[in-house]
Amino acid sequence: MANIAAILGRLTTEELDGLRGLGPQGHLTKPLVEALDRAAGGAGAGRGYYVPTGSVSETGGPHLVLRSDVTAWLFGAAGQVPHTGAAGHSESGPLESNPAEANPAASDPAGPGSAARQ
Repeated sequence: MANIAAILGRLTTEELDGLRGLGPQGHLTKPLVEALDRAAGGAGAGRGYYVPTGSVSETGGPHLVLRSDVTAWLFGAAGQVPHTGAAGHSESGPLESNPAEANPAASDPAGPGSAARQ
């Protein structure tokens, strides 16, 4: 599976705004599912980036939400994913592929602020 930052970076600004507008547990619309699939490489390729909630819509289709690590990239500490568009180039440089790289304190086993306690 490709890294999350690369997939999110291939979405348009409108698609990213749509995901952010839904919130961390918002049910994905069909156009957003299609956008994730496109960004991941084609029809159905984005399935690893969203998961069913276990509930179904009034039409019987499963409600889909972003996977928790994708949500962390979009809404959490690693949520400052620069937009690269379809070309895959960011104005702010290469995209981080690991949330711990984006927030080194998050990977400290003693927890955030442990350096301050020493």
